[in-house]
Amino acid sequence: MFFSKAKKSYKLRFFLIFLVLIVIFSPILAYAYTFGFGIWASHDEWSKMGSALGGIYSPIIAVATLCFLYRQQRFTEISHAENREADFRRHTFAKCENYITLASHRVDKLDESQIRGLTCLLEMYADAVDEKEKEEIFAALNKFYQPQILSIGRVSSTLHKIRNLDMDVDGMVSDLRMYASSVISLELLLAHDVFYRAYMNDGSYFSFEPSEDEKMRVDEAFDKMKKKK
Repeated sequence: MFFSKAKKSYKLRFFLIFLVLIVIFSPILAYAYTFGFGIWASHDEWSKMGSALGGIYSPIIAVATLCFLYRQQRFTEISHAENREADFRRHTFAKCENYITLASHRVDKLDESQIRGLTCLLEMYADAVDEKEKEEIFAALNKFYQPQILSIGRVSSTLHKIRNLDMDVDGMVSDLRMYASSVISLELLLAHDVFYRAYMNDGSYFSFEPSEDEKMRVDEAFDKMKKKK
């Protein structure tokens, strides 16, 4: 596959060089064929040839210059867009990683029984049908677990937003999700996600649970890193 692409690229470059040579030398050959070519003694003959070739090459050079400037401008725009996207990725990753760390610290302040209680309330809210019951559960969550709810919610909403960006962020989202699952109980994260889906009435809301494909991509990335070391 690689050699096939390299071969096609080589053929394209050869064709472009051949085309450029034809454009450059065709006017000279055409002039020599029509009027002859030599070391003339008359200044007038040189002047005629210069005027003829100058009239032909001037628009060719102008078009070539415009193409070069356009290509340079496009390269600058693409480079700027790529740098801006890379900076945005780094900033977003660092921001979400900080959110995850903060959420982890908030959860660490709870003991095991409190974490089970938080998980249970989140699941109860998602399963509740009666609005009054939901309000009571929500009041309990705000009373006993507000810092944890807000912190995990910030992580969840941030991941959901960057997942919907018009750029390739699957790898970044997968890494963040795996990191979140490694520092916070996956059971708690999933219960919180179900709670958010119910609270926002959005069935497509982001889930913390990594898919099998994402786990495989992350494992492959780690394997490549180990081989480089």
